[in-house]
Amino acid sequence: MKKTTINVIMGLKVMDDLMHATDVFESFKRLGEHQVIEYEMQKSEPDLDFITRFKESAEKEGYIITAIWVGENPQVNLVDWSIKAISDGQKWSMLEPYLNHFGIQKQEKTI
Repeated sequence: MKKTTINVIMGLKVMDDLMHATDVFESFKRLGEHQVIEYEMQKSEPDLDFITRFKESAEKEGYIITAIWVGENPQVNLVDWSIKAISDGQKWSMLEPYLNHFGIQKQEKTI
């Protein structure tokens, strides 16, 4: 088995909805924290199908996913480019420059 790292910017949907409903967040901002999850994979490396399934599972549990990518291969990613900024409720960052730091470039396709 091979250890691999999945990076995800995610937050609770109910809290994001509250932040927008109370006008704390602008429409282009989303609640989310960068989390790093380590997996042991039977396959050699996670692919787009794997991160899509991860995203769908997290959304069923009440999370919103702004971005998800493979740590060792950031070209395998899903990003909601309609979001311009992310916030953990205390501090915020512009999404695109934040992701550029990890080697992720904006693509035409969005999730």
